[in-house]
Amino acid sequence: MPPLVRRCAGLTLACLLLIHPAWQPCVCGDDVVSFRNDIAPVLIAKCQPCHGPKKSSGDYRVDSFERAMVVGADEIVDRIESEDDDFRMPPDGDSLPKQQRELFARWLDQEATYDDLNPKASLISIVPGIQHPAAPGHYLRSIPVTALAFSKSHTELYVSGYRELLVWNIPERTLTKRIPNLPPRIRCIDMHPSRPLLAVAGGIPGRLGEVRIIDQNTSQVLRVLHRSDDMCFSARFSPDGRKLATAGADGTVQVFETDSWIRTHRFANHSDWVQQITWNQASTRLASASRDHTAKVFDLESNKRLTSYTGHDGNVYSVCFAPKGDDVFSGGSDGKLMRWRVEDGKTVREFARQQEAVYQIGLLPQTQRVAIASGDPYLLSIIAHNAGEPKRFSPGDTEGQAANLSAAVSFDERLIAAGDRHGTVRVWTTENHQLMAEFAARPE
Repeated sequence: MPPLVRRCAGLTLACLLLIHPAWQPCVCGDDVVSFRNDIAPVLIAKCQPCHGPKKSSGDYRVDSFERAMVVGADEIVDRIESEDDDFRMPPDGDSLPKQQRELFARWLDQEATYDDLNPKASLISIVPGIQHPAAPGHYLRSIPVTALAFSKSHTELYVSGYRELLVWNIPERTLTKRIPNLPPRIRCIDMHPSRPLLAVAGGIPGRLGEVRIIDQNTSQVLRVLHRSDDMCFSARFSPDGRKLATAGADGTVQVFETDSWIRTHRFANHSDWVQQITWNQASTRLASASRDHTAKVFDLESNKRLTSYTGHDGNVYSVCFAPKGDDVFSGGSDGKLMRWRVEDGKTVREFARQQEAVYQIGLLPQTQRVAIASGDPYLLSIIAHNAGEPKRFSPGDTEGQAANLSAAVSFDERLIAAGDRHGTVRVWTTENHQLMAEFAARPE
C-alpha cells in the first residue's frame, strides 16, 4: 500500500469502509447490515467532504465503493477502536458513537457485502433518500428566500425554508403548513400543472444534491432524483406534465418521465454548474443557464444540443423562452437581460441592464411581458417583443430592502412574488403593479 494512502486512511472515517469485500449484490434481511442503507450515509456525512470528488486529501476518495476499497481492514479496525487520539479515526473530536461502531463491526463480520449492482457508482446515487434532520421550531433570524412557487388556488405561496418548505396564506400573511424532510438549502420549487406534486431542488454544498418529489396532500417524499455530490439548482415540470427536467452543480441537465420516474435524457454539455432550466411551451425543448457563462438549448426528440449563447460577460443565472416564437431570454451576473435566437445563438437585443445581477426571470405569456428579479431592490416588468420603458413594481417600504433572489408568477398571471436576501417576501398584482402583501417568511 502506498504510504500516502495508508497515511490518509488514518485521517477520517473513510477508512471504516476500506476492506476487501464480496462484490456481488446481496438481499439483506432484518439482521443484515446494508451498505446502501446503513454504511454509505455515514460515509457521505463524515468522510466525503475531505475525501470526495471536490477534495481528496492524500489522493484518497470514498465517493464510490470501488474507490473506498483501496486499503485493508486490519488497520481500519485498530483505528476505530483505538483510544489514542493520534491514531484513532476520525481524528478530530470524539470517536464514532457506539451504535455506529457496532454497526460497522457487524457489517465487517458479515463479509462487508455490497448490496447494489455497480461498485463504481457514486455513494450518493445508491443510498435511499436520506432522512433529513427536522427543521427548527422557530428561526432565530431570517434566511434568504431562494425559491418560491404559488399554489394553484393562488392564495398560498410555497417559500424555501431551512430543511423545509413554508406554506404561507397570502391574504392573511400567516404560516399554514410546514413540509419537512428537505435539505438545508433549497434552490427551486415547482408545482406539477395537474397533479398534486411538488419538485424541490437543493442540497448541501460540496456534499449532496437532490431533487425531491413530494405529495402535496400528504407532504410525503415520493422519489429522490438527480442525486449527486453537490447542489441541485433547478427542477421544472414540463407544461404537459409528462416530464421533469433537473439541473445542478454536476453540470448536467437530466429529464425524467413523471409516470415512471425513469430517466430518459442526460445532457452534459456545460462545463460548470447549471443554475436554471426552463421548458418551451410545446414541452419539446429545454433552455439552460450556466456558471460557464453560456446558455444552451436542447432538443429532446433529437437528443442534441441545438445552440449555445455566449452574449453574457459572466455567470448566467436565469433563462426563459419568449412568449411567442423560438427566442430565449437570459439574465446573468453582468446585469443584462438578453433576448437571442435559438436557430443561430445570435443576440436579438439587450432588453435591460441592471446595476446588479439578474437572478430570476418570470414569464407572463398572456400579457406578453417578462419580469426580472435582480440585485437591485425592486422588480421590473418589460414588454417581451419591444423593451420600451420598464415598469417598476411598487417596492413598498424601501427601508432595509435587499436584492431579490427569487420570483414566481401565479398560474393565472394575476400575481407575482419575490423573495429577497433578508428573508422578506412581497406579492404584487400584475395588472397595476401594486404591492398587496409583504411579510418576513420566518416561523416565530
